[in-house]
Amino acid sequence: MEKITRKPRVRIDGFDVARALAIIGMVMAHAGTTSWPGAHIADGYASALFAVLAGISTSLMLEKATIAGGAELAQARSRLVMRGVIIFLIGIALSSLQSVIAIVLSAIALILMLLGPVTRWSLFKQLLFLVGMSLCSAAIAGSFGYWHTVHPLLTIPYPLFAWLAYGTAGMVAYRLLTHNKWWQLGSIALAALVMSVSYRARYQLDELENGPSLNEKPAPQIPSSLAEPDYSSVSSLPGQFNDNPYGFFRNAIDISPHSGGLGDIWLSIAGAFGIISVCLLLCHPRFLRTLLFPFRSMGSMALTVYVLHAISAGWYLGGIPFSRPDDFAYPAKSDYSMEKYDDTYEPLPKSSPDDSMEEVPLLLITIGSALALSSLWRLKFRRGPLEGMTHALLNKATAELPPLDQQQLLDRSVLAAERRSIRQALGIHERPESLALDTTHASTPVPSDNTENPNI
Repeated sequence: MEKITRKPRVRIDGFDVARALAIIGMVMAHAGTTSWPGAHIADGYASALFAVLAGISTSLMLEKATIAGGAELAQARSRLVMRGVIIFLIGIALSSLQSVIAIVLSAIALILMLLGPVTRWSLFKQLLFLVGMSLCSAAIAGSFGYWHTVHPLLTIPYPLFAWLAYGTAGMVAYRLLTHNKWWQLGSIALAALVMSVSYRARYQLDELENGPSLNEKPAPQIPSSLAEPDYSSVSSLPGQFNDNPYGFFRNAIDISPHSGGLGDIWLSIAGAFGIISVCLLLCHPRFLRTLLFPFRSMGSMALTVYVLHAISAGWYLGGIPFSRPDDFAYPAKSDYSMEKYDDTYEPLPKSSPDDSMEEVPLLLITIGSALALSSLWRLKFRRGPLEGMTHALLNKATAELPPLDQQQLLDRSVLAAERRSIRQALGIHERPESLALDTTHASTPVPSDNTENPNI
């Protein structure tokens, strides 16, 4: 068999910068800093951007193999699945180590493990699959009360079908945005429009600023356009479709972050397309690409930076070691969306701007140290620590092994004989020789009556 050699891929700097912004956004969401205008934007958009970039990475890792096909494509897909398994295990370890941050790595790993074949599809098929995953996620978001009892992976904070939609959107983005400035400019304009128009409604700022306190649960309200007097006293929580179909529809099109509703998915995809387009345009001039070296370095080792942030933030926020084992961790700023999904959920107390400002030094220290250390590491090494470990494990696991030689075959036969001796010493008798198949003459044909006369 001809040995498959892998040439190093040329990195696209804009994707690394976008990946760094996704990490920074998740750091902001975990820190809970909401004291300045627009600070809520990190919640929901950052993790969705990370998932869209995972779809782009999938396309990049399989691009050459998809064209070549055959054994090269099979090996590339095997490496991709194994990479997903490694990231999934890292996510499980982080979730077990701390309990205050919802770890996104398991959802990212599922994109790598499940969506490899989608990269070979046509753009039209990818778009159809994207729509299908969005509709599945919307149906589950509408009946949250039922599906959450089936498996939490299907629901918030990282709904499976929504994250598969984000991964597929990343593959579409790779085809449309990478080398087309018109698509980039259009995506930026669309993202700016929808993100600004939906900002207050998406994060329910009117309710947070003017409504009741977060410690007081308001009664579920049905939009006036859908309301009927008969349903005014009926719970509209997700999963109550038989009692209130309007509640099901409202939650299926929900725009709240991490809800998995149609509005949430398509707003997040539009925002991700816009941010990625900005990063690609910024990295086009050489001097800007040089100035953005710290962000490019951070994005090139996103796994390492995310793991270190999750451990440090978990320690700082009191989630290590196992301080809240019975609590399901949600992002710090998602209480307004969690309140309507979980009837038993206790929202965090409403924080004042002064309380939020206390987290700003931690936020700046975390981001600044990540940028500085990533830059220093990148000057010396090509990959981050965890990225290098993952690469070495993949090379070891997928290396082509030579066939067994005669000595290895002889050693195996000796071991088999030793096992038979041990079984006999323990009184475990093997099948009698008379019942064993006699294979010594198995290849000798048994003559039939017709063989004597060839004319028959």
